[in-house]
Amino acid sequence: MDVQLDDLARMNLLGLFLQDLLRRNLARPEGAARARRLRGHLVLRAGRMAVTLHLEGHRLRLERGAVAQPTAEVTGDLATFLAIGLGHPPLGFLLRRRLRVRGNLGLLLRTLPLLRVRSKDQGILPARKFGRLWRFPRRKVDAWLKEENPPQER
Repeated sequence: MDVQLDDLARMNLLGLFLQDLLRRNLARPEGAARARRLRGHLVLRAGRMAVTLHLEGHRLRLERGAVAQPTAEVTGDLATFLAIGLGHPPLGFLLRRRLRVRGNLGLLLRTLPLLRVRSKDQGILPARKFGRLWRFPRRKVDAWLKEENPPQER
Protein backbone atom coordinates (compact mmCIF):
# COMPACT_ATOMS: atom_id res chain seq x y z
CA MET A 1 0.00 0.00 0.00
CA ASP A 2 1.28 3.45 -0.86
CA VAL A 3 0.29 7.05 -0.36
CA GLN A 4 -0.70 8.91 -3.49
CA LEU A 5 -0.41 12.67 -3.90
CA ASP A 6 -2.95 14.28 -6.21
CA ASP A 7 -0.48 16.94 -7.37
CA LEU A 8 3.09 16.77 -6.08
CA ALA A 9 4.09 20.12 -7.63
CA ARG A 10 1.33 21.97 -5.73
CA MET A 11 1.40 20.03 -2.44
CA ASN A 12 2.10 22.12 0.66
CA LEU A 13 4.57 21.35 3.46
CA LEU A 14 1.89 19.77 5.66
CA GLY A 15 0.99 17.32 2.89
CA LEU A 16 4.62 16.37 2.25
CA PHE A 17 5.17 15.83 5.97
CA LEU A 18 2.06 13.61 6.18
CA GLN A 19 3.10 11.66 3.09
CA ASP A 20 6.44 10.83 4.67
CA LEU A 21 4.87 9.74 7.97
CA LEU A 22 2.25 7.63 6.24
CA ARG A 23 4.76 5.91 3.93
CA ARG A 24 6.96 4.96 6.86
CA ASN A 25 4.04 3.56 8.84
CA LEU A 26 2.45 1.75 5.89
CA ALA A 27 5.73 -0.07 5.28
CA ARG A 28 5.07 -1.99 8.51
CA PRO A 29 2.54 -4.86 8.22
CA GLU A 30 0.47 -3.63 11.19
CA GLY A 31 0.32 -0.12 9.74
CA ALA A 32 -0.90 -1.38 6.37
CA ALA A 33 -3.50 -3.60 8.07
CA ARG A 34 -4.77 -0.65 10.12
CA ALA A 35 -5.00 1.57 7.02
CA ARG A 36 -7.02 -1.03 5.09
CA ARG A 37 -9.77 -0.79 7.73
CA LEU A 38 -10.11 3.01 7.49
CA ARG A 39 -12.73 4.80 5.40
CA GLY A 40 -13.50 8.51 5.23
CA HIS A 41 -12.03 11.93 4.56
CA LEU A 42 -9.83 13.54 7.21
CA VAL A 43 -9.01 17.24 6.78
CA LEU A 44 -5.97 18.65 8.57
CA ARG A 45 -5.55 22.44 8.75
CA ALA A 46 -2.41 24.27 9.86
CA GLY A 47 -2.58 28.03 9.38
CA ARG A 48 -3.39 28.64 5.73
CA MET A 49 -2.46 25.10 4.74
CA ALA A 50 -5.09 22.40 4.42
CA VAL A 51 -4.74 18.78 3.34
CA THR A 52 -7.41 16.13 2.88
CA LEU A 53 -6.43 12.55 3.62
CA HIS A 54 -8.76 10.26 1.67
CA LEU A 55 -8.90 6.91 3.46
CA GLU A 56 -10.15 4.46 0.86
CA GLY A 57 -9.19 1.09 2.34
CA HIS A 58 -7.06 -0.14 -0.55
CA ARG A 59 -5.22 3.18 -0.88
CA LEU A 60 -4.54 6.48 0.88
CA ARG A 61 -4.62 9.68 -1.11
CA LEU A 62 -3.49 13.17 -0.09
CA GLU A 63 -5.09 16.18 -1.71
CA ARG A 64 -4.15 19.80 -1.19
CA GLY A 65 -7.05 21.77 0.28
CA ALA A 66 -10.15 20.68 2.16
CA VAL A 67 -13.19 18.78 0.89
CA ALA A 68 -16.60 20.31 1.55
CA GLN A 69 -17.93 17.73 4.03
CA PRO A 70 -15.10 15.78 5.66
CA THR A 71 -15.71 12.85 7.98
CA ALA A 72 -13.42 14.57 10.52
CA GLU A 73 -11.43 17.80 10.66
CA VAL A 74 -8.42 18.70 12.79
CA THR A 75 -7.17 22.27 13.09
CA GLY A 76 -3.96 23.41 14.76
CA ASP A 77 -0.70 25.13 13.98
CA LEU A 78 2.13 23.45 12.07
CA ALA A 79 4.31 23.15 15.20
CA THR A 80 1.54 21.15 16.90
CA PHE A 81 1.20 18.75 13.96
CA LEU A 82 4.97 18.31 13.81
CA ALA A 83 5.14 17.60 17.53
CA ILE A 84 2.37 14.99 17.29
CA GLY A 85 4.06 13.44 14.26
CA LEU A 86 7.28 13.20 16.23
CA GLY A 87 5.59 11.33 19.05
CA HIS A 88 4.11 13.86 21.50
CA PRO A 89 0.67 12.78 22.80
CA PRO A 90 -2.16 14.81 21.23
CA LEU A 91 -4.28 14.92 24.40
CA GLY A 92 -2.20 17.73 25.91
CA PHE A 93 -2.63 19.81 22.75
CA LEU A 94 -6.39 19.21 22.85
CA LEU A 95 -6.61 20.25 26.50
CA ARG A 96 -4.57 23.41 25.86
CA ARG A 97 -6.78 24.15 22.81
CA ARG A 98 -3.85 24.11 20.43
CA LEU A 99 -5.68 21.39 18.50
CA ARG A 100 -9.38 21.43 17.59
CA VAL A 101 -11.37 18.45 16.31
CA ARG A 102 -14.73 18.38 14.54
CA GLY A 103 -16.67 15.46 13.15
CA ASN A 104 -15.97 11.78 13.71
CA LEU A 105 -13.49 11.57 16.58
CA GLY A 106 -13.35 7.79 16.18
CA LEU A 107 -11.87 8.12 12.69
CA LEU A 108 -9.22 10.48 13.99
CA LEU A 109 -8.30 8.15 16.86
CA ARG A 110 -8.03 5.16 14.50
CA THR A 111 -5.89 7.19 12.06
CA LEU A 112 -3.58 8.76 14.65
CA PRO A 113 -1.11 5.83 14.90
CA LEU A 114 -0.42 6.22 11.16
CA LEU A 115 0.47 9.88 11.66
CA ARG A 116 3.26 9.38 14.20
CA VAL A 117 6.92 8.52 13.80
CA ARG A 118 7.92 5.30 15.52
CA SER A 119 10.67 5.79 18.12
CA LYS A 120 13.35 4.07 16.01
CA ASP A 121 12.67 6.56 13.20
CA GLN A 122 13.21 9.66 15.38
CA GLY A 123 15.49 12.20 13.76
CA ILE A 124 14.74 11.25 10.15
CA LEU A 125 12.68 14.32 9.31
CA PRO A 126 14.72 17.34 8.22
CA ALA A 127 13.55 19.68 10.98
CA ARG A 128 14.83 21.08 14.26
CA LYS A 129 12.82 22.76 16.98
CA PHE A 130 14.13 25.97 18.56
CA GLY A 131 11.85 27.01 21.39
CA ARG A 132 8.38 27.04 19.88
CA LEU A 133 9.62 27.37 16.28
CA TRP A 134 10.47 24.61 13.80
CA ARG A 135 13.33 25.26 11.38
CA PHE A 136 13.79 23.46 8.08
CA PRO A 137 17.29 23.71 6.53
CA ARG A 138 16.66 24.32 2.81
CA ARG A 139 19.45 21.98 1.60
CA LYS A 140 18.17 19.14 3.77
CA VAL A 141 14.55 19.62 2.70
CA ASP A 142 15.58 19.68 -0.98
CA ALA A 143 17.65 16.52 -0.52
CA TRP A 144 14.81 14.85 1.40
CA LEU A 145 12.29 15.69 -1.35
CA LYS A 146 14.61 14.30 -4.04
CA GLU A 147 15.15 11.12 -2.01
CA GLU A 148 11.45 10.62 -1.20
CA ASN A 149 10.10 11.59 -4.63
CA PRO A 150 12.51 10.44 -7.37
CA PRO A 151 11.82 11.83 -10.84
CA GLN A 152 9.18 9.78 -12.63
CA GLU A 153 9.94 8.39 -16.08
CA ARG A 154 7.56 9.29 -18.86
